[in-house]
Amino acid sequence: MAVPPQRYTPVSSGLSSSYVPGSLKFTYEVLLMFVSGLPLQEVPNAKKRYQKARNWEGYQEYLRKTSILFPIPPKIYAPMPKFLKRTLFLEFPMYVFTPSEEDEQERRKSLDERAGEGSPERTSDAGLQ
Repeated sequence: MAVPPQRYTPVSSGLSSSYVPGSLKFTYEVLLMFVSGLPLQEVPNAKKRYQKARNWEGYQEYLRKTSILFPIPPKIYAPMPKFLKRTLFLEFPMYVFTPSEEDEQERRKSLDERAGEGSPERTSDAGLQ
């Protein structure tokens, strides 16, 4: 049984159907970069890690060496200047956590609680998520 070709394309406004996948890809990227995904994950996770004193220094080093969007080897990405990371690799300031005074107080409280329990500060990232 033969199926005849369709006369009309799904996009009938004169727009080529090849533009649709490209525009969807762009829409997904915008949603991930500005609406959901990165803004909802990066800053809150970094803030929680900072306040709970969960190997913050190691996490900062990891962020310095790792691209937020593109899979680039850390040996190449780490020495790049900040302006290049922000412009070419889209590491916008809105994804970077900057501790406030309130966050610092929460961190001190967490460290004091740990010192009171006698447990050493964690240096492993296992089980933090």
